Amino acid sequence: MSFPGKLAAANIRSLHRKNAEGIRPIDELYDQATVHHHGGQKPATSVQEKYFAVFSQALECFMGSFVLDYVEEVCGDSQLTAPDPVDASLLDGALVKEWCERELAEQEALLQSALKSEPLFSQLVTGCELQRQASKAHALVSVLKALGRIRGEPVLSQGQLAAGGPSTAGPSISGVQAELCRALLLEQALQMLSWCVRQGLTGQPGTCSARTGVHASMPEWLRRVQSRRERRPGHGLFLDDMLQALRVPGGYPFSSIAHAVYLLGCVVRDASGAAFTAKLGVLAYYLMDLTGDSSVGPDGSCSPLLADLAAAFHLPLATVAAWQAAFLLDAAPQAASQPLFAHHQQPPPGEVGTELGRACALLVAHTQPELPIKFIEVLLGACTPIRKCKSMAFAP
Repeated sequence: MSFPGKLAAANIRSLHRKNAEGIRPIDELYDQATVHHHGGQKPATSVQEKYFAVFSQALECFMGSFVLDYVEEVCGDSQLTAPDPVDASLLDGALVKEWCERELAEQEALLQSALKSEPLFSQLVTGCELQRQASKAHALVSVLKALGRIRGEPVLSQGQLAAGGPSTAGPSISGVQAELCRALLLEQALQMLSWCVRQGLTGQPGTCSARTGVHASMPEWLRRVQSRRERRPGHGLFLDDMLQALRVPGGYPFSSIAHAVYLLGCVVRDASGAAFTAKLGVLAYYLMDLTGDSSVGPDGSCSPLLADLAAAFHLPLATVAAWQAAFLLDAAPQAASQPLFAHHQQPPPGEVGTELGRACALLVAHTQPELPIKFIEVLLGACTPIRKCKSMAFAP
């Protein structure tokens, strides 16, 4: 029987129990895991190490549910005890917590190395390896949530998730919650990268198009961004507001999609849902800049790229439309009286024309009361006919 088959057939509540020959079921599973792994790992020196090896190999086989079942059925059952101290330690959640810490450290190092190295990045996004890593991260999040629940630990608040760890000021993060923050950040980073890969946005590693997209070179792209800032001396760019809100280090544009995911997913240590949405906003802005795709349908619909982003991450279309409008307003050329459509040309069939026209079309089609007042300030500054946007709702 294969290793996944052995896992599925195992009595998870009896893995620690020795038979007449002093052999535990976990010993047999460990032997199977070693064979399935094709060697190359250090032999386990304790029964705890055998548990770790079996858990890790379960993740490799897309069977994180095995570890989750162990937490629920073994660690979560206060009636399941063992007289031997070693056996008793195998039934405690501390065993799983230690394994999670090791697994997290390994997966974080693997992802960060891949995002900094083109050869390693190519290996990660080729075949099913990225899917495997995403599955592992999701399993770790589920296991840590279950472990925290059975231990009676409070659910993390958004403020604690934003802290990203126990070292910052405010309420301390104890138990498994610090590891849960790390697992959430790992999962979010892999989700962003997986979506970019599915869209074919990573390009051919080592090529110019993978790094600068529609821009001739990185210096040319930098000059274009600086030109946008110079055109907006009073209000500043929406881009800069987004970067500052997340405290994204370094400059913009990012040197590559891998670099963008590294900064947003690995460096910015805010695991809250609000921060993840904001990270997706920065990623969307960068991708519109990289690909030059900021098209708007005649009904005010978002570009296909951003519509897919909204569907993939269950985002409100109004939120994504505001991101695209922000990019268009930042990119709009200086024109004291730029009309919604240039008088000397018509927009392509099925598409709204100038940047300001597209921004207005988006904001009209996706009204939202919480839209920042900065949008109308920028439109007024551009002398756009605001009457065309009269149905927009702005925050007071």
